[in-house]
Amino acid sequence: MEPDDVAEYSLQSYWEKRYSKEEQYNWFPSIHQTSVQALCEELLNVFVQRKAQRALCPGGCHDASPVLRVLHLGTGNSSLCMDLHNVVQAHRLPFVLEQVAMDYASNVIENMRAKYPPEVLPNMKWMVGDVRRLEEFCSLGPFDVVIDKGTMDALEADKNSPNMEKDIWAMLYGVNELLKHAKGYGAFMQITWVVPYIRLYYTKRDAFAWGDQVRHALLGESDMYRLFVYTVKQ
Repeated sequence: MEPDDVAEYSLQSYWEKRYSKEEQYNWFPSIHQTSVQALCEELLNVFVQRKAQRALCPGGCHDASPVLRVLHLGTGNSSLCMDLHNVVQAHRLPFVLEQVAMDYASNVIENMRAKYPPEVLPNMKWMVGDVRRLEEFCSLGPFDVVIDKGTMDALEADKNSPNMEKDIWAMLYGVNELLKHAKGYGAFMQITWVVPYIRLYYTKRDAFAWGDQVRHALLGESDMYRLFVYTVKQ
């Protein structure tokens, strides 16, 4: 299923063709379970920090319902949404996880809706959309967390494309706009193989709501994969 040229990872036609044949694939498979656990820990941290932030506002603006809303960018046919739900339930984490997963390949969204109906995966929406036009998802928010597992990597795949940087900036500014409306505390989480000095060239900017509030840590036993967390406080 892998392309002859990695530049194809940036093409919608490649993904539509791939998803017409492939049922499931979790990017960075050697660290998938580690990624799930790390993301759940970060989700819990967002919930705790948001609760603390809201307790400081006049009158103690406590949430009536302990809901965390998460948007997945370029979800593909990964089991990540199901896996996060299962861990939250198994560990009885103190929040309700509501997830929206989007991808620009309409065939994979149709497949995921059929594979994970509400009785299998509750509080879940599967949406067709483009990470370069995230303003279309503002009406589904506010989101507390935005998760990107390898999607920005795909945008960076074709280094010779004149649109590469334009596409990256469009995605990041879209994430920025979504997290401006986070309820007291929000986070953008990226799982990637890209090294920090390259990734942070794009993501660590004063123009973004998270500014320099960025941290990253290795995932797994190698030095190949990392989780970047960008935090936004209101």
